[in-house]
Amino acid sequence: MVEAKKYAQDISTDLRQTKIYAENIKATNEITLLVKWDKYSVPFLFSTNGRHTYSYREAVIDGYLIDHDPPYLIKTKLGEEGIEWKKEENPKYTIRKLS
Repeated sequence: MVEAKKYAQDISTDLRQTKIYAENIKATNEITLLVKWDKYSVPFLFSTNGRHTYSYREAVIDGYLIDHDPPYLIKTKLGEEGIEWKKEENPKYTIRKLS
């Protein structure tokens, strides 16, 4: 559920109208409620005033949203050990085409 606010209004702490609406949604012929999330009939509440303040990724990292497809951490030898070159060393390398 998204609540749109005036551009000048601070949205960081104000979800009051959204919460009231989300608590009072009732099933009808057009709407089927599958599950309740705490006391709300929607999985998330979101408020915006059109200004960018908080990204989806930031909300997931900070624990405010749960991403159903979390990123995978891929460990490699290079990632674990890193690369070290001496000051005047010219390392040999090979360019390979990825297929």
